[in-house]
Amino acid sequence: MAVHGRKILIVDKEAGPGMTIVGQLDKTDLEVTVVQQTERASANVRKHPYDLIILGDKLNGGGDTYDVGLEVKQSNHNKHTPVIVIARNMTRVGKLLTLLRPYASSVDVTNEEDLKACAIRIKEHFAPKQQD
Repeated sequence: MAVHGRKILIVDKEAGPGMTIVGQLDKTDLEVTVVQQTERASANVRKHPYDLIILGDKLNGGGDTYDVGLEVKQSNHNKHTPVIVIARNMTRVGKLLTLLRPYASSVDVTNEEDLKACAIRIKEHFAPKQQD
């Protein structure tokens, strides 16, 4: 199943885990933006609407992913956008998940199967709804 015409923002110091998730999707008409610095990520969240935000637990530039989470929460474009927090250390993301509730979930990047399962959840989320 394709995720057509969707804009995805990956915010992480290392784009690898987010790209692993996106790599499981049919990329037809899929626009992926990868940002590694806090300031650029915050600016993108303020300026552009996204269909999905994949937020890592580490960033370059001295900022914090929590700062980007605050931008998402306050954004007119993205406050209801689903967010997947990809974490290398699951204990670090609790505060961020609480901030973005109910639109956030997390996945452990050290587990390849979790990343693949995450891609399946994304496909299901964006699948056309069946009419009864």
